Amino acid sequence: MLCRCNKNKQYLLLMKIIIHGIIPMATIFLMVKERKGGSYMITIAVCDDDRNVTEKIKRQITAIIMQEKYLDVDINIHATQDSHDLLSFARTNSIDVLFLDIMMPGCDGIQVAEEFFEVFPQTLIIFTSGYENMVFFTMKFRPFRFVRKSHLYDDLIEATESALDSIISLGKRIVLKSKGESYVVIVSKIKYVENQGNYLFFHYEEAEYKVRSRLSEYENMLKYHGIIRINSGTLVNVRFISCVTRNSVTVRDGPTLPVSNKYQKGIESSFMNYVRRQII
Repeated sequence: MLCRCNKNKQYLLLMKIIIHGIIPMATIFLMVKERKGGSYMITIAVCDDDRNVTEKIKRQITAIIMQEKYLDVDINIHATQDSHDLLSFARTNSIDVLFLDIMMPGCDGIQVAEEFFEVFPQTLIIFTSGYENMVFFTMKFRPFRFVRKSHLYDDLIEATESALDSIISLGKRIVLKSKGESYVVIVSKIKYVENQGNYLFFHYEEAEYKVRSRLSEYENMLKYHGIIRINSGTLVNVRFISCVTRNSVTVRDGPTLPVSNKYQKGIESSFMNYVRRQII
């Protein structure tokens, strides 16, 4: 068995190898995929008009995620040099962490942060800049961290690990807009989602939210967190399933819902995988 000191040295060595491009990115992502259980997905976005900076940040994040404590975490990294592309991605994906450059042509980081602060308040914003005096202009957006490009390696390690640890401890969050109000909810506490006409009903542990939307808009986002489709109009969180039969699932402290033949095997597999993880 390796002592903690040796493990830390191995991790730092691996990080340097990855960051300096000795290992191709395709190989790195294969390594990450093969060593993960894939039961927890965190979406990270990187926006900087300098492609070299976005690549460095991607490599360092990937190196950090190789640590043993993040063994059960999958990451999806969206890197772009275009702030408009970032905003487009944010409208269809729930971004957990955003690494955002401040000085960019066109729509700069301050303008982007303003929209995120208003529309996507669940996102942890980490500003990256070569202009340290800009930190004062970012305070109104309550950034999670400020990474100095002159200290990119050290600042990024602390900021990334702190952000990942915060998300894992608090739980993945999304924003639901219901009756003119925006609510930040923890995904793991969603029991099930029903489609009725033009609306979705999110049955939460403490409340119910009515959202005007299509089920398909949330399905891809939620499936990485154990919330899966059981028929054409319902998603169920496997954490809240108390019983699975051939034609139905029973939600803990909730209703028994019908299961379509199309989704039967997937439901049984997801439920059994969840039960095994609890036992182990």
